[in-house]
Amino acid sequence: MLAFSTDRYRPAERLDAFHDEFARRVILLDRVWLEDDRPFNGEIELRNIGSLTYARLACSPAHFERVRAVDKDDAVMLTVQTKGRFKLQRANMEWDSREDFASLVTDTAPVLGAFGGEAAHIWISETLLAPHLAHGGIANPARIRKHTSLAQLLGSYLQAYLALPVTTDAAIGETVGRHVVELVALALGASSEAKHAIQSSGLRAARRQVILDEINKSFLVPGLSSESVAASVGISERYLRALLDDIGTTFSDVVLEHRLERAHDLLTDPRRRSELITDIAYEAGFSDLSYFNRAFRRRYGATPRDVRAGALKL
Repeated sequence: MLAFSTDRYRPAERLDAFHDEFARRVILLDRVWLEDDRPFNGEIELRNIGSLTYARLACSPAHFERVRAVDKDDAVMLTVQTKGRFKLQRANMEWDSREDFASLVTDTAPVLGAFGGEAAHIWISETLLAPHLAHGGIANPARIRKHTSLAQLLGSYLQAYLALPVTTDAAIGETVGRHVVELVALALGASSEAKHAIQSSGLRAARRQVILDEINKSFLVPGLSSESVAASVGISERYLRALLDDIGTTFSDVVLEHRLERAHDLLTDPRRRSELITDIAYEAGFSDLSYFNRAFRRRYGATPRDVRAGALKL
């Protein structure tokens, strides 16, 4: 991973450094300027997601301009604003992050706009994306609207991968990168043949991640069921079970793992050493103490009492 921050520059130098190191070199802008005299701050992280390139940009509000078109490779740039606001104006399109989930631009034509907050930029090879599309090419520029199921799936899937350590196995990155290309193709208009293939790969992976995210948010809810989680993410319980079966697990196993990890964290927290193990088990989502003790010992090779005692000795 490559990283850049304006913190290492004096306030008066930060905007110029940001322009030289990122805006001009990476996204090919001619000018970046501020509305007022407040100091500028910017951070950029660059990493690969398989064959894709990802950049996280966090910066103060600023305006930008590209005066003339420039040569480029075949990469198209997908921009997803995650915090703040992003506006872009071209001769044939206006894009606003208040209404759109993402923009996709295939060329470096003149452009005017403003950004600020936090955004993800993903460069996708046009040769990877175009074969999935109904017309064999990408409408330029294109947009993915907010509040659509595909926008939510794509956002959840990306967030889950980017939360993993940078050292995550490269093979996982290759798989995620391929799935991102497929989801973007679906959002833009995939061919009927591509849709069939994507239904069994990228779309399933993204929907499975939404399920895992929902379980992660809800595993402490008493009586949590596969039926309630399926309803909350808008799929059938049978489909939920099938998606988890694809990765060799079940709804009950995923919930149990989350609850055991929660109990382990509480038991090894010195601030909670005076609490009864029974209370901790209930707080972690267990209603049956005997079942908790058996599951905990099977998972960690020791009883809850032994794990707590060992942590207190450290």
